[in-house]
Amino acid sequence: MNSLQREMPSVEAYYPRVKRRLRHAGKTQFVERPFLARYLFVVDAFQSLVDMLHLTGIQNVIRCGDVPQKVSQEVVDAIRSREVHGFVKLVDEPVDHPFRQGDPVRVVGGAFYGFNAIFSQQQGLDRAQVFVNIMGRSTKTSIELGDLMKA
Repeated sequence: MNSLQREMPSVEAYYPRVKRRLRHAGKTQFVERPFLARYLFVVDAFQSLVDMLHLTGIQNVIRCGDVPQKVSQEVVDAIRSREVHGFVKLVDEPVDHPFRQGDPVRVVGGAFYGFNAIFSQQQGLDRAQVFVNIMGRSTKTSIELGDLMKA
């Protein structure tokens, strides 16, 4: 968006962002990402499609044939209304999983990587309560659903 602001400082543009949770090497961090990758909402300020496509960083425009299509202001307002501290708040939905109480599972990530366990129940949006066999003893613990697979 910075190149658009430099090339056409009077153009009103909106580039919604979200914070996404990423896990790598056992570490979790929140990173800033575009709400809709490679999409920028611009108030109708261009005379032609050619004007838009010549801006640095603009790859294409939503269009029907050669005619640029407008996204209604209601759609943009709906996205803006979900912003909290400058980031679009995504709806928290439970992670869909194939596990049922009593299913044997294998831990494929995190501190218990490689352990076998018994699925007990989902906890919150993205965690599960499982019973892990540690030194012959069944130990209840909480693990991310994404770190489990059917055994």
